[in-house]
Amino acid sequence: MFKKIIIFSFCAFLLATESNLTDNSLQVITKFPTSNSFNATILDNQIQFGYSYSTGWSTGPFWIGIHCYNVDDIAGFQFELPDNLQLLDANGGRAEEIFSDLHHNNKGMILGFSMSANKIPKIDKPINDLLLKIQVKATSGTDLNFPIKVILAGSSGQKLTFDSTISDLEIKSDTGETQLITVSFYE
Repeated sequence: MFKKIIIFSFCAFLLATESNLTDNSLQVITKFPTSNSFNATILDNQIQFGYSYSTGWSTGPFWIGIHCYNVDDIAGFQFELPDNLQLLDANGGRAEEIFSDLHHNNKGMILGFSMSANKIPKIDKPINDLLLKIQVKATSGTDLNFPIKVILAGSSGQKLTFDSTISDLEIKSDTGETQLITVSFYE
């Protein structure tokens, strides 16, 4: 009888341990980021670009998707592009759907907000995390690193923090050439 109790207790312990391991591994698999984060993608299939010994790299216009996985509601944002990236247009994404005001200038600053206090809601799944599309042109130079300064505002006007991220992207020309660029986001 004593052996049966020990064997039963041991089996119950193993089953409980296996159940806990399974539960923990499920949590790891389904866990989403716990802080705001950005990444970038190239939205064009083919881009004109070239290199000149006198001016360095330059590209034709192309679209970059700015994706934001936000765990906080966003009441507004400001992006400042670096000098080596010329801003041509900014539109689309959740910003255009929700914000009544989306402005940009030729110095590379983009502002998004809503005069009626609409907010970009936090998202539970990164299915539709495209915040904004920007059409840009890499200006002449040898530096193909594009750090973008970001300021996010929360629902009560507080500054939201986010994880600084780097996206290494490949652009392809119509002739089949490829070039690597880096887009990063910082506070």
